[in-house]
Amino acid sequence: MSISTDISGSSNVGGANQLLDLLSLVSNPAVYKNKIDALEAATAENKKFVALVGPADSIVKMRESIALELADVKSTAAEAKKKSAETVVEAKVQAADMLSDAQAKANALKAEAQALVDEAKADTAATKAALSAAKKAKADADAISADFAVRSQTLASTQAEVEAIKAEIKAAKEEILAKHQEFLASL
Repeated sequence: MSISTDISGSSNVGGANQLLDLLSLVSNPAVYKNKIDALEAATAENKKFVALVGPADSIVKMRESIALELADVKSTAAEAKKKSAETVVEAKVQAADMLSDAQAKANALKAEAQALVDEAKADTAATKAALSAAKKAKADADAISADFAVRSQTLASTQAEVEAIKAEIKAAKEEILAKHQEFLASL
């Protein structure tokens, strides 16, 4: 329904019909009242849409904020995954180096022990010193093995933390999707 600009319903606003408008108002105030009612109804309808713009704006801002937080969480998870992978590689390299060093030490100690065994026939005291050195090498190898076990446990713990972060990300994503669905359903 369009709203005319004068009481007679026409859009002539030039001022020529002002006397006729006044006479029309005096003779038929119901027409004027209908025009005023139509104007008030249109104004009330437009106010509803203006009131909805505010909440929609805050929802859009909230959605953008959630999207930024989700991107930050994904970035953090990617960094954690990368760091975990790097830690695994470093642990493997260190373990290989330690094992290689231990094997080299063990081989060296074995050769030394063999030489000492050959000399032991002549010198019993030298044999006891070599046995002591072999015990120390074994203790070093045990310490290296214990360190390797601790690093393996740390790696497993890191992997568990990564899995927990993945689960949190999935839960956050599901929660966001559920809130989004609720929002869409409320529209």
